[in-house]
Amino acid sequence: MTTLKKVNDNVGHYFGDLVLSDIAIKIKKCFSEKDIVGRLGGDEFIVFATNLLSCEALHEKAKEIISATKGTHELGEVEYTTSCSIGVSRFFKDGDDFSELYQTADTALYALKRKGKGCYTVYSDELMSSKRVVTTL
Repeated sequence: MTTLKKVNDNVGHYFGDLVLSDIAIKIKKCFSEKDIVGRLGGDEFIVFATNLLSCEALHEKAKEIISATKGTHELGEVEYTTSCSIGVSRFFKDGDDFSELYQTADTALYALKRKGKGCYTVYSDELMSSKRVVTTL
């Protein structure tokens, strides 16, 4: 897997921007018009999903995003494989305003990134008290 920084350094920001645009389109296609999909900066995106009413629906949506964003981007003879890691937080359960939700999702994401890429984890209080993270593919 290649980081966006490596893509930008090796073949330029124009191609990096094309890769980001492609990923953004793929993420947006996973959601309805009522949901909010945005780019925070770099290669980080944020989604406010309004219709994931069960844990099962949330897990299925995370798997859908991972599947949709996994792929290969080519420039000439050079190929770059992309994947995503997802940190999930839930309204009310993990925070009741943007700041708290952002912080808990970020905590889940960075705990997950230490373990690997191409997977997701849902925030839990255990993440705050333990370095142990269960990754879900």
